[in-house]
Amino acid sequence: MTLEDCRSYIVYFTEPRKLLASFVAAYGIWWLAKKVKSRNQLLTLRKLNSEKKRSADRRKARMKEELQTTDEDVLKRRRDIVDMPLTKLVDEIKSGKFSAQEVLQAFQAKALEATEEVNCVTEMIEEAKDIAQLLDSQDESHGLLHGIPFSIKDNIDVKGYDSSLGLTKFINSPLDEDSVVVKILRLQGAIPFAKTNIPQIVGSFSCSNPIYGETIHPTDRTRCPGGSSGGEGALICCNASPLGIGTDIGGSVRIPAHFCGICGLKPTKHRISTKGVRVGRPGIKGVSSTPGPMARDVDSLVLFMRALLVPEMFELDSSVPPLVFNEKVYNSHKRLRIGYCCDSKLFPPVPSCRRAVLLTKQLLEESGHILVPFQFPEEDGTESPMLYLLRVLNAVKRPKKSLMEGEVVDGFRQLQSKTPNRSRLQRILMRPFQSQRERILSDLYNTGLEGIEELNCLYATIENYNQLFMAHWKKEALDLLITPVAVSTAVSSTMAAKFSAMLQGWSAVFNALDYPAGTLPITNVTEEDDGELENSYQENDMWYKLIKKACKNSAGLPVGVQCVALPWQEEMCLRIMKEIENLVNLRNQQQGQ
Repeated sequence: MTLEDCRSYIVYFTEPRKLLASFVAAYGIWWLAKKVKSRNQLLTLRKLNSEKKRSADRRKARMKEELQTTDEDVLKRRRDIVDMPLTKLVDEIKSGKFSAQEVLQAFQAKALEATEEVNCVTEMIEEAKDIAQLLDSQDESHGLLHGIPFSIKDNIDVKGYDSSLGLTKFINSPLDEDSVVVKILRLQGAIPFAKTNIPQIVGSFSCSNPIYGETIHPTDRTRCPGGSSGGEGALICCNASPLGIGTDIGGSVRIPAHFCGICGLKPTKHRISTKGVRVGRPGIKGVSSTPGPMARDVDSLVLFMRALLVPEMFELDSSVPPLVFNEKVYNSHKRLRIGYCCDSKLFPPVPSCRRAVLLTKQLLEESGHILVPFQFPEEDGTESPMLYLLRVLNAVKRPKKSLMEGEVVDGFRQLQSKTPNRSRLQRILMRPFQSQRERILSDLYNTGLEGIEELNCLYATIENYNQLFMAHWKKEALDLLITPVAVSTAVSSTMAAKFSAMLQGWSAVFNALDYPAGTLPITNVTEEDDGELENSYQENDMWYKLIKKACKNSAGLPVGVQCVALPWQEEMCLRIMKEIENLVNLRNQQQGQ
């Protein structure tokens, strides 16, 4: 290149218009290359997800073919097994009426049938057959759950299987060992037989992810089973699992139980080991995910807790206090003083959820307990620590490096992120037209924390509210508290994503306070409930309108209540849940239901 050529190049690139054109062209090429790379990565991820799903489906198809039979006697025995209460099934296995293999096959067949209908099972655990054969070869029964199959939420580790969290980065990465809860249940003779579906990074009350797809409600296909333990809720609702393990950080056991008409328990943090439980947002303090049982009745939850709260769990995980199941508290007949609350300024429940609490109050009063109205103590004009919890979660909402980085984002998760998130300018312009609740929730969703000091102040706020709440509880001399589980009954996946913050208003508070809380079904939505929703449920802001729209035509859906006890008093919580269950069953029998 000659000196004259160099000069011509310099002149060309120093002319402003030509320089700008060169810059734009270079930027365009870079942007296009980035888009092509991103699209290729996305296609690769989707291909991996599809291959994983097809592989799991092929194994399910093989198992279904192996279990297929036309023998009417076998089919009848299978129906008897899956319809049988867990406690009775345990006795029948011990008596020799059913073998562990026969029970396993009955639930495997039912689970495969259920997942074809509602897509609740991610993987069937093929080694279950060998475990059942081993149990049948033993001369004596082995543990409290000898021969009982149980299902496991996707994010709880099972040796040889993924804990995917609905993320491509975690598929085809089988774990080297079982989680502690699975180890203890196996020591008690139980058989892990299926892993169940979840929302992506267990962060939604819908139940969908890019790998396994969407789980739908077993009795109303236009709605979802809740989340994040939605696969468990749907599977158990279909009578396809006698016992399941979910996890709960804001209602993830209780809301699916409420939506699906089953029972669930969120224990106090560390009452059950979290070792081997994968979480969607690692490192969050102040509020933690905790494993909890899900089943068709309270007796099954009690049996789960008895089986798990044993010295072996304390040895495997030293963070768990050595508290065995307290039979004296559970079997007590002492008259209790119970608070009830069914009204809230920020999270008003729909008529059916409010009616369920009042019906429970009536039944408990008629049985001799003392029921007193209870209101959450207010602090700084705010009535729920749920608001503090939202800020804790929002503090790590957009970390510099998250598990979602480089992942295909599920559609419902995208919708959940978009609904409340607005720019600062949008929030300023909309503020004069918003209700107080809309402003509070908008600020909490869109305002992150400035640094570690502000985060520490937030944790201190939660601790202070906890003390305030405890003092209020003690002042009222309560043994227990009854509340709605959520603001609504089962809704569609779209609606569950849109008003996720509202759904957890009644449940997440007890994660922030760390009180044990259980859920059980009380009634079903009636035509009168639907009419009252239409005529009297207010709709003076966006959130009310979404709830009202989501809950239209809900007649027949199950409605639960939430029973809350003081920390470390799971047995007290289960005791009142069992009493309520008995009272509801008696009432239904008297009414011919």
